[in-house]
Amino acid sequence: MKKFLIYLSVILVAVSLGFTVFYLTRNNEKIYISTSSVYMREGEEIDDLSIIWENKKAFSEYEVLSSNENIAAYDKTTGKLKAKSGGIATITFRTSSVKFRNLSCQVYVGDGSLNNPYYVTNADQLRQIGAYTTVGETTEIRYGLDECYKLVTNIDLLDGYNDTGFWIPIGTGNDNGFTGSFDGNGYTISNVSVDKARLVEELAALEGVDPGVTNYNTFVNAGLFSKVGINGRISNLKINNIIVHGAYENGYVGSVAGQNYGTIERVEVLNGHLDTTGAAAVGGITAVNISQDATIDPDGEGSQPAEYVRYTARIDRCAAQVTMGIAKSDIPEEQIVTGVAGNVGGIVGTNHGGIVIYSYSMGDVYLNKTSAVNFGGVVGVNATKMFATQDSKYLYNYAGAHVKDNYSLVVLKNGQETLTDATIGGIIGSSQDVPALDPEDNGITAEEAGSANKVVGNYYNKENLNFVETQPGVDPVVTVTYTGVGKHTVEGAVVAAADKDYFIQGKTSNELKLQTTYLSHKNVE
Repeated sequence: MKKFLIYLSVILVAVSLGFTVFYLTRNNEKIYISTSSVYMREGEEIDDLSIIWENKKAFSEYEVLSSNENIAAYDKTTGKLKAKSGGIATITFRTSSVKFRNLSCQVYVGDGSLNNPYYVTNADQLRQIGAYTTVGETTEIRYGLDECYKLVTNIDLLDGYNDTGFWIPIGTGNDNGFTGSFDGNGYTISNVSVDKARLVEELAALEGVDPGVTNYNTFVNAGLFSKVGINGRISNLKINNIIVHGAYENGYVGSVAGQNYGTIERVEVLNGHLDTTGAAAVGGITAVNISQDATIDPDGEGSQPAEYVRYTARIDRCAAQVTMGIAKSDIPEEQIVTGVAGNVGGIVGTNHGGIVIYSYSMGDVYLNKTSAVNFGGVVGVNATKMFATQDSKYLYNYAGAHVKDNYSLVVLKNGQETLTDATIGGIIGSSQDVPALDPEDNGITAEEAGSANKVVGNYYNKENLNFVETQPGVDPVVTVTYTGVGKHTVEGAVVAAADKDYFIQGKTSNELKLQTTYLSHKNVE
C-alpha cells in the first residue's frame, strides 16, 4: 500500500536575502514560498513571493488568498502580487492536498503615512526620497520630503548617486528640508561619501543628468540629510563609515544632517570623518540645532485665525564617534591635516535655542590653526534664541539653549599648539546666555534672575581635552589648560566660566568609568 507521508517541514533562514522560506516535501513534491514579511509600496506589483513547485503532481492544485484584497491582491494567472493601499494583509498559499499545511506571509504596504510608512528595502529607494523622477514627459517628486519612511534592512551606499560613489544629501535644494519621519528601525546605513566637487565632476561627464533637477551642483549642506525641517524626525538609526570632504562655503556639515530644526533621536554615528573647509558650522550629529517660530494656518484652509507657534529643535540620545579635520586614508603618512573651523561640536556645531540631551561624543579633532573656531566637546556655540514675537501663550520671548546629561571623550589633537583664534571648551566652546528673568522688572539680583540656558549634568574627559602627543624620553607638558566652557557671556558681557558641580565637570578616564561619577539633571533641577 502506497503511503503518503510528509517527510520534512523545515524553516530555512536565508540571512543574505533577509527572508524565511518554508520548505515542504511530499513524495518528492516540493513547495517553496517566501514567507517572511514582504514590503511593498502602494501601486507596486511584484512576483517576489516566488512560489516554486517542483515535481508537481497532475492532480495537485493551489490557490493564493488575501485577508484583505483592498490592501494586497494576488493574480494567479500572472503570479504577481499587487499593493493597492496602505496597510497589512496576510497572503495564504493553500494546496488541494490535505497533506500539505497552509503557508502564509504578511504583506506590509506603505503609503507614506505615519501608520503605514514607505518601507525602504534598498539603496535605490533611499535615493528616491525627495528626488525628481521622470515619468513619461513629466518630472516629479514621487516620494516626498514630508512623508514617512521606515528602514527594514541594512543599506549600503557605496555606489552613491548614479554609480558615482558619492551621495547627494536627502532634501538637497529644498528650503523646507525633510519634514517627514524617517525611522531607521535599528538598522544601519553604511559607506556614505559626500564630496560635492567630485560629485559634480562625475555627474558632468554623464549624459542625461540635468543639474537643475538633481541639484548636484548647488548644495552647501552636507550629511546623510541636507536639512531636517520643522516637525521633521530622524530616529532609531545607525550610520557607519560616513565621509564628508571638500569645501562648503558658509554651509553646514553634520553626519546626520547639515541643519536640524526638528528632532534627531536615538541615532548613532560610527567611524565618521568630517574633513571640510569653509563651513560655518560642523557637528558630529548636525552642524546647527535651531528652534524656530512661525505663524501658521491651523486647518490649512484659511477658515480659522492665524496661530503663532514655536518649534523646539532637539538632539536626544545620540552618539557620534567622528574624526574631524583630517582626511581619511589607509596610509597614515598620506593623511592631510587641514583642521576644521567655524562653530565645531562633537554633537552640534551651533545650538540656537535647542535641546541637546542624553548624548555623547568621541573621536579625534584637529582645529584649524589660523581661522576663527569655537570648539566644544558637545556644542561649539550654545546660544539663547530670541524671538521678535511675544505671544501670551508663551511665558518668555526666548528659547533657552539647553545642554543636559551629555558627555564627551573627544581627543583634541592639537589644542596645545598655537591657535590664532580659538575658543575651546570640554562641553561648550562659546556660551551665549541671557537672564531667565529681568532683574529690574522683577526686583531681583542678577544671580537670582538665573540663566535662560540650562546646562546641567555634563562631563568631559579632561585628559583628552588637554591632550599632549607623547615623545620618547620627553615628559609631556600641558601649556594650555582648557575647562568645560571656553567662554561664557551674559547679554554680551564676559562672565567667569569655571567648572561647577552638577553643571559641567572634567574627569579623568578612570573616573568616567565609574557610575558614581555621573549625576543627572533630574536630580538637581
